[in-house]
Amino acid sequence: KKTLIPLGRMADGKTRALRVKAHAAFDPLWQSGSMSRTKAYLQLSRKLGIDIKDCHIAMLSDAQLQTVILIYQDNDGTDSTDVI
Repeated sequence: KKTLIPLGRMADGKTRALRVKAHAAFDPLWQSGSMSRTKAYLQLSRKLGIDIKDCHIAMLSDAQLQTVILIYQDNDGTDSTDVI
């Protein structure tokens, strides 16, 4: 159902830049097909310790965005924090 209510938080320039970097780091995890988008966000919510319903890049704080970038920055479609 579409609404006119924005889902994310207002962002200044710094936050917008962090969101772009977070998407660039995280999105290949599910875009590569190695897992579904839903599963990727579920995994991310667990790593951040937040509810899945609150786990959307646009809803994350700057600190959480930085964490996403650190976890997934070397992303090649795999989770860089998983131990082999």
